[in-house]
Amino acid sequence: MTNDRSATPESLGIDPARLEALFERARREVDAGILPSCQLAVARHGKLAAVRALGRARFGGGASPGAGAERDVDPSTLYVIFSCTKAITSAAGWLLLQEGKLGLDERVADVLPGFEANGKGAVTVEQLFTHTAGFPSAPSGPQDWASSAAMRARFARWRLNWEPGSRFEYHPSSSMWVIAALIEERSGVSFRDFVRARIAEPLGLPDLFVGTPAAQCGRVADIVHSGTALTAEDFRARGWPVPPETEVTEEAVERFNRDDVRAVGVPGGGATTNAASLALFYQALLDGRTPDGNALWAPETLALARSVRTGDLVDP
Repeated sequence: MTNDRSATPESLGIDPARLEALFERARREVDAGILPSCQLAVARHGKLAAVRALGRARFGGGASPGAGAERDVDPSTLYVIFSCTKAITSAAGWLLLQEGKLGLDERVADVLPGFEANGKGAVTVEQLFTHTAGFPSAPSGPQDWASSAAMRARFARWRLNWEPGSRFEYHPSSSMWVIAALIEERSGVSFRDFVRARIAEPLGLPDLFVGTPAAQCGRVADIVHSGTALTAEDFRARGWPVPPETEVTEEAVERFNRDDVRAVGVPGGGATTNAASLALFYQALLDGRTPDGNALWAPETLALARSVRTGDLVDP
């Protein structure tokens, strides 16, 4: 995947010495034990200038300490990319906007009947993309994730934390689940298949998975926690929600060592890929084209995606 997509740093206008300084900085993190492993890729003009993998990782879905085999990582190692997944989910949604199959001003409830329960009838498609939908803390879990019907039933039980459109607050996973359901409703295929067929394959990125096949799970580096666990006081001092008020807990993060959870492709945080594939995905968002020059996202679509749409609302 990377060979025909690589070029020398000099040919891309990148200083090799500064690249090496970046890699050395990352190596210090690994050597100090702050990061067990690290993978980096730098790309420009649709080409990879450099890819580097450092350190060792545990493999085999070891959700408990000591489980799984440890080995050196390499550029092909896959990692769970957590909220970088939101860019992939959003970019999939942009394709439906581009094709006129979805509108930013549509009410979600008009596409997904039952969503309007508990006062959510006014939520629009645009508010899902901009984290202004009003339900950042809406819960779900592995018991719901593998079934579209179970997730839609979960949507109906969700309640608003505040009036839609009245504020901006990061939705860790809830709004992306709804976007995934909209994609399925309007495309007629599963969200995972849509991403694979409409994004990963056209972009020539076979190592980009939203929903990791069982045969690929052995390539995914297990998640481990390094350092000292934060206390409730540490969370408060940083202005962060204190577990269990937030869904992003150590226990929740470790779920992604399970093959069944990796297979789900959680649209707000469950994709797996490597740094080279992620860098090339972002490169494709710059001009909207596939490696063979075909347009994937139209210039108008990318201009829409880049426009600031939240007015005076700021992150609290």
